[in-house]
Formats: sequence, structure tokens, C-alpha cells
Amino acid sequence: MSRLFYNLFVISVFFSCSPERDLEEHQVDVIPPKLSLTDTLQIIEIETTIQLKVSDESTTVKTTVWFDGIIILQSSNKTVDIVIDPFNYDLGEHKLLIKSIDSSDNEVQIEKTISIKHLLLKVPISNLKYFGYSDNYIVLNDSHGSLIDYQKAEEDTDIVIYGDGSIVDNFTASLFVNPKDVSPDRLQRMYSFGGIEPGTILQTFQEHLTDGNSPIIYDSNKQLDLVIDYPNPYGINGTGYSLKRETDTQVQLQYSDYIDDNFFLLSSLPFDPVVKEDYRYTIITDLEKKNYNQEDFLKPNRYYTVDIPESVYSSSYSGFYNYHLNGYRSESDLEDGILHNIIGYGSSVNIFGNSLDLPMIEEFKFYELYFMASDRENYEMSRKQRGMELKEFPDIDLFFNSNTVNTFGTYDYTLFDYGYYDVENKVFIGMQWFFYKEPSQTINIPYYNFEMPDAIRIILEDANVDQILDENRIQNGLSAILVKKEQYKDYRELMFQYANRYDSRGEWYALRLNSNSGSAKHSKKAAEYSTGKQSVFGL
Repeated sequence: MSRLFYNLFVISVFFSCSPERDLEEHQVDVIPPKLSLTDTLQIIEIETTIQLKVSDESTTVKTTVWFDGIIILQSSNKTVDIVIDPFNYDLGEHKLLIKSIDSSDNEVQIEKTISIKHLLLKVPISNLKYFGYSDNYIVLNDSHGSLIDYQKAEEDTDIVIYGDGSIVDNFTASLFVNPKDVSPDRLQRMYSFGGIEPGTILQTFQEHLTDGNSPIIYDSNKQLDLVIDYPNPYGINGTGYSLKRETDTQVQLQYSDYIDDNFFLLSSLPFDPVVKEDYRYTIITDLEKKNYNQEDFLKPNRYYTVDIPESVYSSSYSGFYNYHLNGYRSESDLEDGILHNIIGYGSSVNIFGNSLDLPMIEEFKFYELYFMASDRENYEMSRKQRGMELKEFPDIDLFFNSNTVNTFGTYDYTLFDYGYYDVENKVFIGMQWFFYKEPSQTINIPYYNFEMPDAIRIILEDANVDQILDENRIQNGLSAILVKKEQYKDYRELMFQYANRYDSRGEWYALRLNSNSGSAKHSKKAAEYSTGKQSVFGL
């Protein structure tokens, strides 16, 4: 009886469970994949990456992407990057089609209409608040000097220049500024930059600050009370930390929780110092230590010497000097802009002789030097060197031929940079272009032979800029020639007003601006050359 009951139970279980299990084994996948795009752009004007995410229970999903009926991508990944370069396509509307098919042949597709435009250059209007000048123009010329397009800056409107659909290789972008009141110190100026790629969008100053190109300004939200008993002046400054004095010995270290709290550099120099003898420093690594005295301040084991040109230190004029040296502890700190100010000094008299010494501290792997010197009359130079390991800084020299001016050295160079920035009040005054590049051993500066728009040509004519006809030059163009100077005078006319315009042979060169408009009624006049970077060729 029990045996019969067991058999009946097994049979009942088999008939109740087997059909369901059989359905599971033979169930057909009828659900198509799901597609989602992270970007739903309807207009593409620079090279753009659209990320596609594919969701499906199937282990294999094949995705194909067509643009105007042509396959541009095939993939079996669940995440797909679709890259569209608008400069490979004509202007106007285009069809983007995406199809995904799983292993059960379930298919899903997305079709979008995308409008293609060719953005050549975008300049934030905040970068063009050039103090003291009324008219600002951005001019684009191709590699042959022909005019592509130009725009005059209007208030509160970014400069945006699009191509007309023709093929454009790298071009030259120029900023032309016209002063409200022309004077010997305020002339028409042009700053030009070659090798600009189509689709370039320049950063604003604030974007530049937060993009690792310069130190990030962190709010100080932590503090440490210290007692520092040291006879000479001292200071502490770096990314995210600073020092507030309460009394002669009581100070407050203020720092941000965004930075490490185990490395704060404190530097000391007396008034009128001999740096190599007088510089001292200490590094705060222990927040439990609250008292510091003379024994805590160390002398560097090594210095680097920067030579000052003879024309400056032997001048009968009273020269002035200004420099500061930053240190970076690691490559990641360099990339993130986490710096420590090692030394900074300026003087209105020549206290350095023919050189100055820079302290090298073993905790720093990379150094950044800003240096400027002038004799107030004939010579002024500056140089910026960044991101180099502890080794000699290269010399920066200048030579020329009929077509190109070259500078040698390792340094960053910029398209846009602000001359003044008040952090507390967030006030911007002045402007230089900045656009950071990788350090380079050689920088070529283009020779001017550019076609200018009529609006700028008229301004130049009214300013009595020399008008010369030359059948080998572009009609209505703008060109420049280098002229050797017989005497060292009128430094405003000389090359590299703020950047090493005196070469090893002691020769001077001026830059003369010519406008080829067909009129010769105006007298010759050399244009002022003024720039803050070696890579800039300004008029």
C-alpha cells in the first residue's frame, strides 16, 4: 500500500512540474534590445562623441551605425562611442541611423536628423575686455594668407565664426585692437597665432583656473594656530593654504580640506637679501607641532643661477627685477596645479648684480619660474618655464631670416591670459590670449602677409600706417618686415617688448607694419610690438 502511494506521488509531481520546466527550456526571446543615447544633440559643429548604451538580456548584441546611409561603426559592445567629425561632411541636415540586433534576431533602431555646421573658432566675450581699447576684431586667415572671415566684438556676445563648407586646414587667428585715443603708448595692435585647428573653443578665465592650467583657488576652511619665533620676515603660500598673522610670533595657518594636510612650505628672506646666504625654509608636516624657532629653518643644499644680461645690470639706469619660483612635489600635482611658492622677490634697484640664485629644495620634482628684468630704457625681458625636472633651464635666444622668427627654449605659451585678476572682488582688467600647448623646443612664428577686411584697412589708413604696393603681396593685405636697428632706442618699437628681444650678438630688430591697400598717401610709421609671450608675433 505504501509502495503504491509513493508511485502515485512521484507521478503527480512529474506531471505538475515537467510542463513548466519544459516551457522554461524552450522559451523564445521576443524582447528587442533597449537603446539610450547620452547626448541628444540636434546640431553638431565640432568633433562630437555620442555614447550609446545597449541593454539586453542576450549575451550578444550587434550594433551598426549609419550616417547618410554609409556604415561608420559596427560593434558588439554594450557601450558604444559614436564619433562624428562635422568637417568630414557637408553643411546641412544629415541622417543618423542606429540598429541593434540580439542573438534572437530582435531588432531595434533609432533614427535622428542632425544639422552639421563647421565651427572654426569660438572666443568668450569675457576674454576680449581689453582695457583702454574700443574696437576688438577677430580675424581668421588660411595658410595662404587669404581672409576666411572676421567679426567685431559686440558687448555680451561671444565671438563665434563658422566655415562656409569649404575645406579649411589649420588657420591663423588674429586679435586686432584699436585704441580709443591713439598715443605713443597706445597704438593699433594685432596679436596673431598660427596653427589653430578648426573647431577650437577657447576657455574663459574661470574655466582656465579650474582646468589644471594654473593653480586652483581653494577656500581655506581649516586653521592651525602656530607660534613662530624667527627674526627674519617669513611667509607661507601655496595652493589651498596661506598664513594670517595675529602678532609678531603668533600666526594662523589656514588651509583647505581639498589638499593634503601634511605639507606646508614656509620661506624666509630678510630685507635686501643675498639669497644664496640668507634664504631659509621649513616644511610643516606635523600638525601636532605648534612651535617653530630658528633651528627649524633650513638652508637649501643647491641653488640654480639665472644670468642677467649685461645690458641690464651694467646700465646707467635704475633697473628693476621681479621673479617668483614655484615648486611641485609630483607630476600629478603639476597636472592639478597644486603648487608651493618657494621664493618671490622684486626690487626697483639692481641688487642682484649679473645673476640671481634660485633655491632648489629636494622635496620638489618640478619647478616653475617667472622672471622679468628691465633697465627702464632699452631692454626688458621675461620668461616663463614650467614643468621641468630639476635640471638647468635652457637659454632663450632669437634669430631671424626673411620669413620666420624663431625662439628656442622649453616653455608653455598661451593664446589668452589676463593681465590682472582681483581674486577677492573677481575683477578682470586687461587681456592677453591664452591657449596652453605642450612645451616645445622650437616655436615658429608666422611671417605676416594676411588679407585684411576693409573695416581694419580703413582704421589703419586713418592711423597713418604705411601703405605700400607690392605685386608679390596680397592686395588689401597686411604684412610685416624685420628691420635692423642701428641704435638702441625707442624700445616700444622693438621685438619682444616683454620677452627676450635682445639676442646673443647684441643686435636689435624692429617690426614694421605695412598695409597694401593701394594708397600711398601716408608717411611711414613703425608699429609698436607688444606681447607677453615668446610664441606671439604681435603688431
